[in-house]
Amino acid sequence: MHFIQKGGQWTKANGELAGLGKFGHYKALIACLWPDLDQHRWFDLILKEWCDSILLSLMGAKDAGKTLMMSSIGLADYYCFPHNTLGIFTSTSRTGLELRIWGEVKSLHVRAKQRFEFLPGNPVDSMHVITTDDLNTGRVRDLRRGLVCVNGDKVGEVVGIKQHRRRLYGDEFQHMKPAFLTDGLPNLNSGDFKGIFSGNPIGDGDALDKLAEPKEGILGTLVVVA
Repeated sequence: MHFIQKGGQWTKANGELAGLGKFGHYKALIACLWPDLDQHRWFDLILKEWCDSILLSLMGAKDAGKTLMMSSIGLADYYCFPHNTLGIFTSTSRTGLELRIWGEVKSLHVRAKQRFEFLPGNPVDSMHVITTDDLNTGRVRDLRRGLVCVNGDKVGEVVGIKQHRRRLYGDEFQHMKPAFLTDGLPNLNSGDFKGIFSGNPIGDGDALDKLAEPKEGILGTLVVVA
């Protein structure tokens, strides 16, 4: 986590370059947090592209592990920068969030905390958030520091939130309205922002289709999980 906070690579006093890079250290961190998580070639590809890209679209068949991989990356990233990160997890509905990506996030968080109690994050199930601040410290919880889940049709409510690092994780994005791309995403996509959007391909001009179409090969990266 310390090496990730230093940018993955740095120059030592003697001028030598040290560090494995962001991909190498994130991969090692995730292996420490969840040693039973299978880091297969598709996982490596997704993690590498997430490290190098701003927007990442994942298309794959049902039960290909897209949600699990996306959730583990989101948690690992938050653990490294808990005081200046807002992670937004969204899906088609609140029930869909609990049954899919938010349920996966909570399960992974519990397992990670069982291994390393010092990890940040205090779940507040009634609010569907994991906050960095702990009320036992006497501080008021700032929901901009932590992870929150938001219904897909209400993502606009988080537009304009001020936080240095903003992350958006969209699950089942083939069912998201294309209007999200013009109403919500442009306002979030500034500063230190990254977004991952996953789903099963429909090919009907939905939001996931449009996100997975790179603009001159620069804006987005498409990873197909077979």
